[in-house]
Amino acid sequence: MKTILKAESGKRNDQSQMKESVRKAEIDKAFVGFSNACVDKPEFAMAYFQRGNCYMMMHDYKRALYDFSAAILSETRYTGKNSELDKVKSVGLPTFYMYGGQCNYYLGQYEEALAHYEIALQK
Repeated sequence: MKTILKAESGKRNDQSQMKESVRKAEIDKAFVGFSNACVDKPEFAMAYFQRGNCYMMMHDYKRALYDFSAAILSETRYTGKNSELDKVKSVGLPTFYMYGGQCNYYLGQYEEALAHYEIALQK
């Protein structure tokens, strides 16, 4: 009976490792696509936002914070000036600020996190 449990346990471990491997490959693929979009259209806030999400999944909070900040800058700078990009629905500034605050929190920058959250609430 114990042998069967060990075999089943090993099987579950293999499956979870395979799922984790597939997940990492999907994140890497998405990351490359969003990075290309950031280069091709630096005014496209959603590309920065989505690449920031990829960085968060990779636990690289400094780079994620940079991308969320770039999304905020792009959103405020280009909204209404580029009709092609305005057609793409943005999650908007409050979400960008909220995710930036989350990165600040993970980095131990609590005052900055609170500032981001407060701005998100005001938007």
